[in-house]
Amino acid sequence: MALLLTDMDDYLTTSGVTTAIYRGRQPSDPSTVVTIYETGGSPAVHGMSGSPGTALAEQPSIQVVTRSTSYSTARTTADQCFDLLDGLYQTTINGTRYLYIEALQSPFMLERDDQERTRIACNYRIVKDLTA
Repeated sequence: MALLLTDMDDYLTTSGVTTAIYRGRQPSDPSTVVTIYETGGSPAVHGMSGSPGTALAEQPSIQVVTRSTSYSTARTTADQCFDLLDGLYQTTINGTRYLYIEALQSPFMLERDDQERTRIACNYRIVKDLTA
């Protein structure tokens, strides 16, 4: 089974995001990057007669953080990721079926880092099919 961060990286890359994408950590260089983090998520979805270990779907979540020395570059990249992920429906990535992805809010200014680079973030809820 493919890993969630790998799937999201592959989807964004093949959909046209050309900025370097990192999974789970944001290195100090290069200055312009996209980082995908796993976040808490929601409980698994179980059927009425389900038992432990037989969930029908997982509901993980991710945070996509863009960073650049230029606010407009960080914002444009965050908006591109938003447009690709928010509302994504019934898509198979690396053999895993994703039922739905939705943004939990619009991209927002997270902070400026210690080098004054802009960091913009957006959180996404994912529903991932476990029955396939």
